[in-house]
Amino acid sequence: MGAESMTQSDVREARAVTDELTVHSEVRGNTAVLRFDGDIDLLTAPVANQSIKNALQQAPRALVVDLSGVRFLASAGMAELVIGHRLAGTAATRSSSVIASLGLSRDQQTGGDLV
Repeated sequence: MGAESMTQSDVREARAVTDELTVHSEVRGNTAVLRFDGDIDLLTAPVANQSIKNALQQAPRALVVDLSGVRFLASAGMAELVIGHRLAGTAATRSSSVIASLGLSRDQQTGGDLV
């Protein structure tokens, strides 16, 4: 569906679920919102990538990626977010926003237990 056919009252929601990651996808008017819950790592990064691509296929004016439910973000997951940001910039999407209030413990931020 192109951006021109979206209206303020259009709201669609979908979910992609794996054991480690749940993706809630919603379109409100001309804005696509993706909310990730769980871990984004080497195993689940392809799910994140496909979710971003699916959202951009709807040709939104804005893409919001909400990471507030992410417990762990590995470098593979960060790479997919960067790719998604670049894809949004090359599509008709005017902006790409990331809400990055990650609830990570200090051990997770440093990559695990330090020896």
